[in-house]
Amino acid sequence: MKPNKWYWFLPVYVPNNGYWRENNVEWLGENNWGAIFSMNYDYFVDIATNEPSTTNFDLMTEAAFTLCAEYDVPVMLLLNSLFYPYDFMHSWNQYGDTNLTNLAVTKAKDVTYWERYNALFTYIEERWEGTIYGYWQESAVDNAATWLRSFTDLHIHQGVPHTNWRRAGYPTNIIGNGSESNTTAMDRRLRIVDGVDIELWSVYDILQDSQLPEFGAWIREHFSGMPIGLNSIAHAGPLNIVDPSVAWPVAPAGDPIPANFRTQTQRFYECANIVKDEIGKFDILSVQSEGGNETTRYFDVTMWGVTKTDPTWWEWQQSEMELWLTFGFTENVNNVDLTQLAVEV
Repeated sequence: MKPNKWYWFLPVYVPNNGYWRENNVEWLGENNWGAIFSMNYDYFVDIATNEPSTTNFDLMTEAAFTLCAEYDVPVMLLLNSLFYPYDFMHSWNQYGDTNLTNLAVTKAKDVTYWERYNALFTYIEERWEGTIYGYWQESAVDNAATWLRSFTDLHIHQGVPHTNWRRAGYPTNIIGNGSESNTTAMDRRLRIVDGVDIELWSVYDILQDSQLPEFGAWIREHFSGMPIGLNSIAHAGPLNIVDPSVAWPVAPAGDPIPANFRTQTQRFYECANIVKDEIGKFDILSVQSEGGNETTRYFDVTMWGVTKTDPTWWEWQQSEMELWLTFGFTENVNNVDLTQLAVEV
Protein backbone atom coordinates (compact mmCIF):
# COMPACT_ATOMS: atom_id res chain seq x y z
CA MET A 1 0.00 0.00 0.00
CA LYS A 2 1.19 3.53 -0.82
CA PRO A 3 -0.79 5.74 1.53
CA ASN A 4 -1.20 9.42 0.80
CA LYS A 5 -1.87 10.17 4.49
CA TRP A 6 0.87 9.97 7.09
CA TYR A 7 0.62 10.57 10.84
CA TRP A 8 3.72 11.40 12.87
CA PHE A 9 4.20 9.94 16.33
CA LEU A 10 6.85 8.84 18.77
CA PRO A 11 7.03 5.04 18.46
CA VAL A 12 6.99 4.63 22.25
CA TYR A 13 3.41 5.98 22.27
CA VAL A 14 1.62 2.67 21.81
CA PRO A 15 -0.49 0.60 24.23
CA ASN A 16 1.15 -1.47 26.96
CA ASN A 17 4.49 0.27 26.51
CA GLY A 18 4.66 2.28 29.74
CA TYR A 19 3.38 5.63 28.41
CA TRP A 20 -0.01 7.19 29.04
CA ARG A 21 -0.11 8.50 25.47
CA GLU A 22 -1.35 5.55 23.39
CA ASN A 23 -1.94 5.71 19.64
CA ASN A 24 -4.63 3.45 18.24
CA VAL A 25 -2.63 1.71 15.51
CA GLU A 26 -5.59 -0.47 14.54
CA TRP A 27 -7.56 2.70 13.71
CA LEU A 28 -4.67 3.95 11.56
CA GLY A 29 -4.72 0.71 9.58
CA GLU A 30 -8.50 0.67 9.18
CA ASN A 31 -8.41 4.24 7.87
CA ASN A 32 -5.41 3.80 5.53
CA TRP A 33 -2.95 6.00 7.41
CA GLY A 34 0.78 5.41 7.31
CA ALA A 35 2.99 6.15 10.32
CA ILE A 36 6.09 8.30 10.45
CA PHE A 37 8.05 7.35 13.54
CA SER A 38 9.61 10.46 15.09
CA MET A 39 13.05 9.12 16.01
CA ASN A 40 15.46 10.63 18.52
CA TYR A 41 19.19 10.04 18.04
CA ASP A 42 19.39 7.63 20.98
CA TYR A 43 16.76 5.44 19.31
CA PHE A 44 19.42 4.60 16.72
CA VAL A 45 22.66 4.98 18.67
CA ASP A 46 24.20 4.01 22.00
CA ILE A 47 24.98 7.45 23.43
CA ALA A 48 27.82 6.11 25.59
CA THR A 49 29.77 4.89 22.55
CA ASN A 50 28.15 6.98 19.78
CA GLU A 51 27.80 3.78 17.78
CA PRO A 52 24.66 2.48 16.03
CA SER A 53 22.77 -0.01 18.17
CA THR A 54 20.19 -2.58 17.15
CA THR A 55 19.47 -3.05 20.87
CA ASN A 56 18.46 0.57 21.32
CA PHE A 57 16.48 0.53 18.10
CA ASP A 58 14.46 -2.51 19.16
CA LEU A 59 13.91 -1.14 22.66
CA MET A 60 12.36 2.06 21.32
CA THR A 61 10.48 0.77 18.25
CA GLU A 62 9.69 -2.94 18.55
CA ALA A 63 6.27 -2.51 20.15
CA ALA A 64 5.16 0.04 17.55
CA PHE A 65 6.56 -1.92 14.61
CA THR A 66 4.83 -5.07 15.81
CA LEU A 67 1.46 -3.32 15.88
CA CYS A 68 2.05 -1.66 12.52
CA ALA A 69 2.88 -5.04 11.02
CA GLU A 70 -0.25 -6.57 12.54
CA TYR A 71 -2.56 -3.85 11.25
CA ASP A 72 -0.87 -3.22 7.88
CA VAL A 73 0.33 0.29 8.69
CA PRO A 74 3.37 1.18 6.57
CA VAL A 75 6.16 2.98 8.41
CA MET A 76 8.65 5.67 7.48
CA LEU A 77 11.46 6.46 9.89
CA LEU A 78 12.42 10.08 10.54
CA LEU A 79 16.20 10.37 10.09
CA ASN A 80 16.74 14.02 11.00
CA SER A 81 18.57 13.25 14.22
CA LEU A 82 21.23 11.24 12.36
CA PHE A 83 22.09 13.94 9.87
CA TYR A 84 21.75 17.29 11.63
CA PRO A 85 25.02 18.78 12.96
CA TYR A 86 25.63 18.36 16.67
CA ASP A 87 25.52 22.10 17.41
CA PHE A 88 22.00 22.29 15.97
CA MET A 89 20.77 19.24 17.89
CA HIS A 90 22.36 20.51 21.10
CA SER A 91 20.63 23.89 20.69
CA TRP A 92 17.31 22.01 20.90
CA ASN A 93 18.46 19.99 23.94
CA GLN A 94 18.59 16.84 21.84
CA TYR A 95 21.22 14.14 21.48
CA GLY A 96 23.18 14.25 18.23
CA ASP A 97 26.27 12.90 16.52
CA THR A 98 29.30 14.47 18.22
CA ASN A 99 31.37 13.74 15.11
CA LEU A 100 29.28 16.28 13.20
CA THR A 101 30.47 19.34 15.07
CA ASN A 102 28.80 21.92 12.84
CA LEU A 103 27.42 22.27 9.34
CA ALA A 104 30.79 22.89 7.69
CA VAL A 105 32.23 19.72 9.25
CA THR A 106 29.15 17.74 8.25
CA LYS A 107 29.24 18.93 4.64
CA ALA A 108 32.94 18.04 4.44
CA LYS A 109 32.41 14.40 5.43
CA ASP A 110 33.08 11.74 2.83
CA VAL A 111 30.11 9.68 1.70
CA THR A 112 31.74 6.66 3.35
CA TYR A 113 31.23 8.20 6.80
CA TRP A 114 27.56 7.25 6.68
CA GLU A 115 28.38 3.59 6.08
CA ARG A 116 28.56 3.36 9.87
CA TYR A 117 24.78 2.85 9.64
CA ASN A 118 24.81 0.10 7.00
CA ALA A 119 24.52 -2.79 9.42
CA LEU A 120 21.76 -1.14 11.47
CA PHE A 121 19.62 -0.30 8.45
CA THR A 122 20.19 -3.70 6.88
CA TYR A 123 18.88 -5.18 10.13
CA ILE A 124 15.84 -2.84 10.12
CA GLU A 125 14.91 -3.54 6.50
CA GLU A 126 15.29 -7.30 6.87
CA ARG A 127 13.43 -7.58 10.19
CA TRP A 128 10.54 -5.32 9.20
CA GLU A 129 10.32 -6.16 5.51
CA GLY A 130 6.79 -5.48 4.33
CA THR A 131 6.18 -2.86 7.03
CA ILE A 132 9.13 -0.49 6.64
CA TYR A 133 8.14 1.70 3.69
CA GLY A 134 11.02 4.15 3.71
CA TYR A 135 12.65 7.18 5.27
CA TRP A 136 11.76 10.82 5.80
CA GLN A 137 14.39 13.52 6.30
CA GLU A 138 14.96 17.24 5.88
CA SER A 139 18.47 17.30 7.32
CA ALA A 140 20.72 15.30 4.98
CA VAL A 141 23.60 17.25 3.45
CA ASP A 142 24.61 16.12 -0.02
CA ASN A 143 27.00 13.39 1.11
CA ALA A 144 24.41 11.90 3.48
CA ALA A 145 21.66 12.02 0.86
CA THR A 146 23.96 10.31 -1.64
CA TRP A 147 24.74 7.54 0.86
CA LEU A 148 21.08 6.99 1.72
CA ARG A 149 20.07 6.63 -1.93
CA SER A 150 22.96 4.26 -2.63
CA PHE A 151 22.07 2.15 0.39
CA THR A 152 18.32 1.64 0.04
CA ASP A 153 15.73 0.95 -2.62
CA LEU A 154 12.96 1.98 -0.23
CA HIS A 155 11.07 5.25 -0.52
CA ILE A 156 13.01 8.39 0.44
CA HIS A 157 10.96 11.46 1.28
CA GLN A 158 12.59 14.90 1.34
CA GLY A 159 11.23 17.62 3.59
CA VAL A 160 11.94 21.21 2.54
CA PRO A 161 11.32 23.81 5.27
CA HIS A 162 11.69 27.56 5.56
CA THR A 163 14.56 28.92 3.44
CA ASN A 164 15.78 25.54 2.15
CA TRP A 165 14.41 26.35 -1.31
CA ARG A 166 15.52 29.91 -1.90
CA ARG A 167 18.90 29.37 -0.19
CA ALA A 168 19.72 25.88 -1.40
CA GLY A 169 23.27 25.97 -2.73
CA TYR A 170 24.43 28.51 -0.11
CA PRO A 171 27.34 27.55 2.20
CA THR A 172 24.98 27.86 5.16
CA ASN A 173 22.25 25.62 3.74
CA ILE A 174 21.75 21.89 4.17
CA ILE A 175 21.18 21.26 0.46
CA GLY A 176 23.91 21.95 -2.10
CA ASN A 177 27.68 22.28 -2.28
CA GLY A 178 27.83 25.89 -1.09
CA SER A 179 28.72 27.51 -4.40
CA GLU A 180 25.84 26.86 -6.77
CA SER A 181 22.38 28.16 -7.58
CA ASN A 182 19.36 26.98 -5.64
CA THR A 183 17.88 25.35 -8.74
CA THR A 184 21.07 23.40 -9.47
CA ALA A 185 21.29 22.18 -5.87
CA MET A 186 17.62 21.25 -5.67
CA ASP A 187 17.60 19.57 -9.07
CA ARG A 188 20.38 17.26 -7.96
CA ARG A 189 18.58 16.46 -4.69
CA LEU A 190 15.21 15.72 -6.23
CA ARG A 191 16.79 13.27 -8.66
CA ILE A 192 17.66 10.96 -5.74
CA VAL A 193 14.42 11.10 -3.74
CA ASP A 194 10.94 9.73 -4.32
CA GLY A 195 8.75 12.46 -2.85
CA VAL A 196 8.87 15.95 -1.37
CA ASP A 197 7.06 17.52 1.57
CA ILE A 198 6.65 21.27 1.52
CA GLU A 199 6.89 22.20 5.19
CA LEU A 200 4.66 25.05 6.31
CA TRP A 201 5.14 26.09 9.92
CA SER A 202 4.78 29.85 9.84
CA VAL A 203 3.37 32.67 7.77
CA TYR A 204 7.01 33.41 6.99
CA ASP A 205 7.17 30.22 4.93
CA ILE A 206 5.20 31.82 2.09
CA LEU A 207 6.95 35.19 2.37
CA GLN A 208 10.37 36.79 2.21
CA ASP A 209 13.28 34.38 1.65
CA SER A 210 11.22 31.20 1.86
CA GLN A 211 8.77 31.41 -1.06
CA LEU A 212 7.66 27.80 -0.74
CA PRO A 213 4.72 28.34 -3.15
CA GLU A 214 7.32 29.17 -5.80
CA PHE A 215 9.09 25.92 -4.94
CA GLY A 216 5.91 23.92 -5.48
CA ALA A 217 5.42 25.46 -8.91
CA TRP A 218 9.05 24.72 -9.79
CA ILE A 219 8.62 21.04 -8.85
CA ARG A 220 5.49 20.70 -10.98
CA GLU A 221 7.34 22.23 -13.95
CA HIS A 222 10.61 20.31 -13.68
CA PHE A 223 9.62 17.07 -11.86
CA SER A 224 6.05 16.56 -12.99
CA GLY A 225 5.88 13.01 -11.61
CA MET A 226 7.20 13.91 -8.15
CA PRO A 227 4.57 13.55 -5.39
CA ILE A 228 4.26 16.76 -3.37
CA GLY A 229 3.16 16.52 0.23
CA LEU A 230 2.10 19.06 2.83
CA ASN A 231 3.87 18.75 6.18
CA SER A 232 2.62 20.95 8.98
CA ILE A 233 0.66 21.23 12.18
CA ALA A 234 -2.73 22.94 12.17
CA HIS A 235 -2.22 24.58 15.57
CA ALA A 236 0.18 24.19 18.46
CA GLY A 237 2.07 25.83 21.22
CA PRO A 238 5.35 27.24 19.88
CA LEU A 239 8.34 24.95 19.85
CA ASN A 240 10.44 27.97 20.77
CA ILE A 241 8.52 31.06 21.83
CA VAL A 242 11.28 33.46 20.78
CA ASP A 243 11.62 32.05 17.25
CA PRO A 244 9.05 33.54 14.84
CA SER A 245 10.01 31.09 12.09
CA VAL A 246 8.47 28.12 13.92
CA ALA A 247 4.78 27.35 14.34
CA TRP A 248 1.65 29.37 13.69
CA PRO A 249 1.35 31.13 17.06
CA VAL A 250 3.67 33.89 15.82
CA ALA A 251 2.98 35.90 12.65
CA PRO A 252 4.81 38.83 11.07
CA ALA A 253 2.46 41.29 12.74
CA GLY A 254 3.10 39.71 16.14
CA ASP A 255 0.68 38.15 18.63
CA PRO A 256 0.29 37.26 22.21
CA ILE A 257 1.94 33.85 22.58
CA PRO A 258 0.26 31.56 21.90
CA ALA A 259 -2.34 32.80 19.45
CA ASN A 260 -5.56 30.85 19.91
CA PHE A 261 -6.11 27.70 17.92
CA ARG A 262 -8.72 29.29 15.63
CA THR A 263 -6.27 31.99 14.57
CA GLN A 264 -3.49 29.47 14.05
CA THR A 265 -5.69 27.13 12.03
CA GLN A 266 -6.87 30.00 9.85
CA ARG A 267 -3.23 30.86 9.06
CA PHE A 268 -2.36 27.22 8.36
CA TYR A 269 -5.32 26.82 6.01
CA GLU A 270 -4.69 30.05 4.13
CA CYS A 271 -0.96 29.43 3.70
CA ALA A 272 -1.50 25.83 2.59
CA ASN A 273 -3.98 27.02 -0.03
CA ILE A 274 -1.55 29.60 -1.36
CA VAL A 275 0.80 26.70 -2.12
CA LYS A 276 -2.07 24.55 -3.37
CA ASP A 277 -3.04 27.25 -5.86
CA GLU A 278 0.45 26.94 -7.38
CA ILE A 279 0.49 23.15 -7.68
CA GLY A 280 -3.15 22.22 -8.29
CA LYS A 281 -3.43 20.02 -5.23
CA PHE A 282 -1.24 18.18 -2.76
CA ASP A 283 -0.57 14.50 -3.38
CA ILE A 284 0.28 13.58 0.22
CA LEU A 285 -0.69 14.74 3.72
CA SER A 286 2.07 14.59 6.34
CA VAL A 287 0.23 15.38 9.56
CA GLN A 288 1.84 16.48 12.79
CA SER A 289 -0.44 17.17 15.73
CA GLU A 290 -0.48 18.97 19.02
CA GLY A 291 0.89 16.57 21.61
CA GLY A 292 1.80 13.98 18.98
CA ASN A 293 5.57 14.36 18.81
CA GLU A 294 7.46 17.65 18.68
CA THR A 295 5.32 19.77 20.97
CA THR A 296 4.64 17.28 23.75
CA ARG A 297 6.92 18.92 26.29
CA TYR A 298 5.57 22.39 25.79
CA PHE A 299 1.84 22.41 25.32
CA ASP A 300 -1.04 19.97 25.67
CA VAL A 301 -4.19 20.77 23.76
CA THR A 302 -5.41 24.01 25.35
CA MET A 303 -3.36 25.17 28.30
CA TRP A 304 0.35 25.51 28.99
CA GLY A 305 1.56 22.69 31.20
CA VAL A 306 -1.91 21.17 31.59
CA THR A 307 -2.95 17.70 30.47
CA LYS A 308 -6.45 17.62 29.05
CA THR A 309 -8.53 14.48 29.63
CA ASP A 310 -11.72 15.36 27.72
CA PRO A 311 -11.22 14.62 24.92
CA THR A 312 -8.65 11.98 25.69
CA TRP A 313 -5.18 12.31 24.21
CA TRP A 314 -5.93 9.79 21.44
CA GLU A 315 -9.33 11.31 20.69
CA TRP A 316 -7.53 14.61 20.18
CA GLN A 317 -4.96 13.05 17.84
CA GLN A 318 -7.70 11.37 15.84
CA SER A 319 -9.63 14.64 15.56
CA GLU A 320 -6.48 16.36 14.28
CA MET A 321 -6.14 13.86 11.44
CA GLU A 322 -9.83 14.11 10.62
CA LEU A 323 -9.60 17.92 10.61
CA TRP A 324 -6.96 17.83 7.85
CA LEU A 325 -9.23 15.65 5.72
CA THR A 326 -12.00 18.27 5.81
CA PHE A 327 -9.76 20.88 4.16
CA GLY A 328 -9.64 19.30 0.70
CA PHE A 329 -5.88 19.70 0.31
CA THR A 330 -5.64 16.61 -1.92
CA GLU A 331 -8.69 17.57 -3.99
CA ASN A 332 -9.42 20.27 -6.52
CA VAL A 333 -11.80 22.01 -4.13
CA ASN A 334 -11.72 25.00 -1.83
CA ASN A 335 -14.99 25.15 0.02
CA VAL A 336 -14.18 25.11 3.73
CA ASP A 337 -16.08 27.35 6.14
CA LEU A 338 -13.50 28.14 8.79
CA THR A 339 -16.03 29.89 10.97
CA GLN A 340 -17.20 26.41 11.97
CA LEU A 341 -13.86 25.36 13.43
CA ALA A 342 -14.35 23.92 16.91
CA VAL A 343 -10.83 24.68 18.08
CA GLU A 344 -11.20 27.92 20.00
CA VAL A 345 -8.88 28.21 23.02
